[in-house]
Amino acid sequence: MKILFLSAWYPNRYDSMPGLFVKQHAEAVAQLHDVAVLYTQTKEEGTWELEEKTVNGVYSVTVYYKASKGNWLINNGLTKGVRFLYTHYIGFRRILKVFGKPQLIHVNILTRCGLVALFAKWILRIPYVITEHWSRYLSTRNDYSGSLRKIATKLVVKNSLGIVTVSNALKKAMIDRGLNHPVFKVIHNSVDTLVFVPSVAQNPSGIKTFSHISCFDDAAKNISGILRVIASLKDKRTDFRFFLVGEGPDKQKIERLSDSLDLTNKYVFFTGLLEGLQLVEIYQQSLFTVLFSNYENMPVVIAESMSCGVPVIATRVGGIPEVVNETNGIIVEAKNEAGLLLAIDQMLNTATNYNQGEIRNYALKTFSKEGFIQQYEDFYRNSLKKN
Repeated sequence: MKILFLSAWYPNRYDSMPGLFVKQHAEAVAQLHDVAVLYTQTKEEGTWELEEKTVNGVYSVTVYYKASKGNWLINNGLTKGVRFLYTHYIGFRRILKVFGKPQLIHVNILTRCGLVALFAKWILRIPYVITEHWSRYLSTRNDYSGSLRKIATKLVVKNSLGIVTVSNALKKAMIDRGLNHPVFKVIHNSVDTLVFVPSVAQNPSGIKTFSHISCFDDAAKNISGILRVIASLKDKRTDFRFFLVGEGPDKQKIERLSDSLDLTNKYVFFTGLLEGLQLVEIYQQSLFTVLFSNYENMPVVIAESMSCGVPVIATRVGGIPEVVNETNGIIVEAKNEAGLLLAIDQMLNTATNYNQGEIRNYALKTFSKEGFIQQYEDFYRNSLKKN
């Protein structure tokens, strides 16, 4: 089939981190189908421009357009929405010319992209399915509000062929908010288990390393909380090094906090964005991976870490408790810095006691790309049968 991905988040020239899981998803589906991606992104200056590329078998069109500035008349929600739809129209025309008419649209992250798909269904008679990743529906975040948004979201969901969420917690949260569908599946994010593999070397003695990988969104990831815990940890022990991997909107803020706590380049090391084998090596060198999210859904970082046979410390939010247990890590409560301190201190002493092979096998069973592709293939086929 020809499948068009519409996504509210996608890597772009200004930030290569957002929507990486959507990019990986598109590349996985492209092993069986022809896949294109349409994404729009605001910019500070200039008029709109269209960027095309083909990476790993996926043809993508990104339309950049100038962000709204000025008074309310040109910067309200209605005019923003019109501009959003118009830029998608520009990109859609290019998709039709180069890629051809899709047989199916796959919406990632509601609601605006869902409206684009809904119009495509009404005008071009192209059916669509939805994958929702956003944690906004979860009680820990509770950011699903506004009468117009709720009406539009229900309309988009009702007219889709089916919905996938990446965790049972998110599925339940959507259903609780009236966003139900006869075809509603849970498919966890996938990881390339041929790339993310355990290290053949033993964990080094002496200095112990662990890591955090994220998009540096502090409101969600609570990296500042991790740094405060590290500052307390160094008063108890000094046999560790902590690597912070990634880029994002709050990186400078996090760097300043690390400097003020006298951690930078002593106990905390910023690597910037790492991809490919460099990212794999960070996992392999780490005794464990740390996430201290205030809200979360199903982080790909957990799948990548476990695929490398590396245990995790993570918070009891979103879908995390569905995959993290005593055999592969430690669960702590969100915002509980004392609990995180105890968990890290404990893990520094006991991480090597975890069964690397067991963690790896769990990842193969739960997050493998092969299983992911087959589950989506079944979802596509079963959804289209009901069309």
